[in-house]
Amino acid sequence: MSKWQPIDTAPKDGTSVILAVTGGPNGPAIGEARWHEAYGGDWWWAGNSPGDYWGGPISEIQLGMPTHWWPLPAAPSDSEEPIVSEDIS
Repeated sequence: MSKWQPIDTAPKDGTSVILAVTGGPNGPAIGEARWHEAYGGDWWWAGNSPGDYWGGPISEIQLGMPTHWWPLPAAPSDSEEPIVSEDIS
């Protein structure tokens, strides 16, 4: 998959994905999230889940719903060399 997909095609099985919320008064937001069935079902940002005191579903925090999604990239293997950026200072 090489481009953003419509949110209605996103997995709702708890799989973490990258979501884009493009509308709402808080402006655009992109981040890792997953679907939770709790509280009637909604998307939650990573590190934020039902029961968190400061948490809440994306529809409440962002005042908008995600519009697009992208799968998370695969984790690097142990044999892959890390990418070292050049020092630009």
